[in-house]
Amino acid sequence: MSEENERDEGEGDALDKIMNIRNRKLNRFYGAHGQKKACEVCGSESWMILGDGDAPAVLQLRTYEASSFAVVFAISCTQCGNLRMTNAGFVLDWLESETKKNE
Repeated sequence: MSEENERDEGEGDALDKIMNIRNRKLNRFYGAHGQKKACEVCGSESWMILGDGDAPAVLQLRTYEASSFAVVFAISCTQCGNLRMTNAGFVLDWLESETKKNE
């Protein structure tokens, strides 16, 4: 049985929602949390969301033993290439709580 088949239904739903987050919403999250402050390496304040068009890349970080993983979004400094990663589940939870506040 593959790992994808082993995911429970809740994990699949969350991953589907994460895969549907677009740059506009991700930028809202970054703005609210100060994620695009000056780069700690070179001082630039110019960041690029990694991805394809309006779809941010969803990256999976695995532990060495591959028994656990994290799903993240990443931004890259346009001056030096420094990467910042943010837990995608945290972004999803924040976006959903903001939606509920505005209802």
